[in-house]
Amino acid sequence: MHFIFLGLLQGIFEWLPLSSEGIVSTVYGVFSDVTLEQSLAFAIWLHIGTSFSVLIVFRQRFFLMVKEILSNPLQPSPTLSFLLIATVVGSIVGILLIKTLGQLSSLPGSSVMGVTGILMLISGLSQTKRPLHGFRSKDDLKLKDSVITGIFQGISVLPGISRSGMTMSLLLHRQFDKQEILLLNFLLTVPLSLIGAVYVGITQEFLWSTEALLAAASSCLVGIISIHALIGLANKLNFALITISLASLMISAAILQLIF
Repeated sequence: MHFIFLGLLQGIFEWLPLSSEGIVSTVYGVFSDVTLEQSLAFAIWLHIGTSFSVLIVFRQRFFLMVKEILSNPLQPSPTLSFLLIATVVGSIVGILLIKTLGQLSSLPGSSVMGVTGILMLISGLSQTKRPLHGFRSKDDLKLKDSVITGIFQGISVLPGISRSGMTMSLLLHRQFDKQEILLLNFLLTVPLSLIGAVYVGITQEFLWSTEALLAAASSCLVGIISIHALIGLANKLNFALITISLASLMISAAILQLIF
């Protein structure tokens, strides 16, 4: 049952700037006898479920994108170009970081908590520095926006760094409208998350177990519900405060583990 619970956590926290990788890998590492590499791989694997959540909720928009690629592949729209470039850049950065983290596989999963808390705290503090109003739309996307976003997306494979938080903070800093940012954040989830999930699925055989597949399915179902909820609550929640509070709790718990 704890695998389904981990899928539930992924489905809820993937869209919030709270680092679903950090939360899932920490919970999995603390309550299971796994290494840092395994706990992170499992957290990345669950993105295959939330990716299908986005595909289901925004199926009409993705259908139009596929139609655009087939009808005019040499002149993609600014939005499509942004997604393609950010995906390529993010995939390269993310895979390099995953390989680097694999060299730390001798560390126990419980040791992730302190580092995760610190990285989440940094992510939360970065979200407090944002402009009051954005005026740019998805039609104003430039090459620089795509490359920088891709780098930030790749870095977010680190446990504790929020993919959504990094993306939204960056695009807010780049003066984009909040509604446009929310849409781009959802659309970016699919290609990068699927690539990361397939990569760890190939390198970690345990991810094809019945338990891991059930966890991915639960993350998909919960993800659909949380997407609709977030769209309605996006302007009412203080994501930065939530991130900083949770990070502080994780750092405190890690310190207590060291003391006792």
